Amino acid sequence: MSNDAQPLVSVVTPFYNGAQYLRECAESVLAQSYGNFEYLLIDNHSQDGASEIAREMAARDPRVRVIQPPRFLPQVENFNFALEQASPHAAYVKMVAGDDWLYPNCLTEMVGLAAQHPSVAIVSAYRMRGAEVDGSGIDPQVHVLSGRDVCRLHLLHGVFVFGSPTTVLYRADVVRKRAPFFVLGRPHPDTDAAFEILYTEDFGFVHQILTFSRTQPESEMGSRRFFVPEALDRYLSVAQFGARYLTGDEQDLALKKATRWEYSVLAQGFLAKQLGREGDDFWQYHHKGLTSIGERARPELLAAGLVRVVARGLLSPIATMKSLRRMTKKG
Repeated sequence: MSNDAQPLVSVVTPFYNGAQYLRECAESVLAQSYGNFEYLLIDNHSQDGASEIAREMAARDPRVRVIQPPRFLPQVENFNFALEQASPHAAYVKMVAGDDWLYPNCLTEMVGLAAQHPSVAIVSAYRMRGAEVDGSGIDPQVHVLSGRDVCRLHLLHGVFVFGSPTTVLYRADVVRKRAPFFVLGRPHPDTDAAFEILYTEDFGFVHQILTFSRTQPESEMGSRRFFVPEALDRYLSVAQFGARYLTGDEQDLALKKATRWEYSVLAQGFLAKQLGREGDDFWQYHHKGLTSIGERARPELLAAGLVRVVARGLLSPIATMKSLRRMTKKG
């Protein structure tokens, strides 16, 4: 298929600084086997040389444009601004964080699946998250699911295939309908967007590793990995969307499990702080997440979590101490 016959993809990379990774990210986009795409580098007024790298890339490749928002934006607002710059002619939109990168066939495989199944609004795939493969849980013979089914997999069984914004491809008309695309004030706005979109749309999955997400401490993902964000993400998803996707009994069971996990994590954070480890960032992260849905940490649930953690520590003190250290370790 010639480039002109291929659907147009707008690839966007919102970045602030990150000069040490931006070139690798951009080169991975420009090396795609897919032909018909534009590449928008959204420079959030960087100050470390990343702006110069972006301009250099644009000067040597006509597919690249550099765009700056009118002022410095917080991260999620910059992500929204980046998505708003996508071409009105684009059929699909692909975000790539400035410290991540794509494997060469990423666009070919994702667009190929989406084009064969026009009802699919979000396409995902396996990803490398640091040195680990992430995104398992869907039958290898299944490539398209109803959005409701994939959301139920997450809520009931913890199957998480949405990854990060770098992991997925969006159908462009879905992006244009949401303003803003990522709701502000939520700790995991990309997960929330998936749950909101997939209530009426289908989901596609490519059974290949197509993206790489960096987990170094200086990256956004790396700075949070010791906070056990999966527990908070699961709890918020069940609390916000469980009633929409689950039966009453399913919702009760899923919320019970998610609550138990989140409050066990909070209890570990509490003990870590008592042991003199740094814990303010951990508490701020989880507090912000709970308040985003109008909740605060409940003392009785925290107490129950402490009982579980202490009991587990008595049975396996070395493993418990290692867990506490990992949660509050600084990069």
